Amino acid sequence: MSLREITFLVIEDHPFQRDMLRQLLVGMGAQTVHTAGDGRQALRLLRDPAVTADIVICDVAMPEMDGIELLADLRAVRDGVALVFMSAFESNLHAAVEIARAGGFQLLGALVKPVSTRNIAEVVAAYLARPR
Repeated sequence: MSLREITFLVIEDHPFQRDMLRQLLVGMGAQTVHTAGDGRQALRLLRDPAVTADIVICDVAMPEMDGIELLADLRAVRDGVALVFMSAFESNLHAAVEIARAGGFQLLGALVKPVSTRNIAEVVAAYLARPR
């Protein structure tokens, strides 16, 4: 499996940051990158059987439904998806990571914004190296 075969869902409330991350992933070779502005929009996408998502990259702090609130419904909608949290604040990341780990989610990493090509490459490497 390669980056081209991995499908992504980027959940970010800030349109500029959401588009920059989508462009970064496409620039690295990703073929399918879905985007959502918050957790509610992401859940609507994930309920659609035609939408695939191997890796969900999610901002922790968002209006409407944040990344931590998303966890409550994520497993019921799309069990087994790999998760990456991102935030501009490390303290937000620590809390999100602890909650995800306690909930048994497949957590690939926690990224401090701004996200870089190197960060994404590490996440993809962790996804490819995970036991199947």
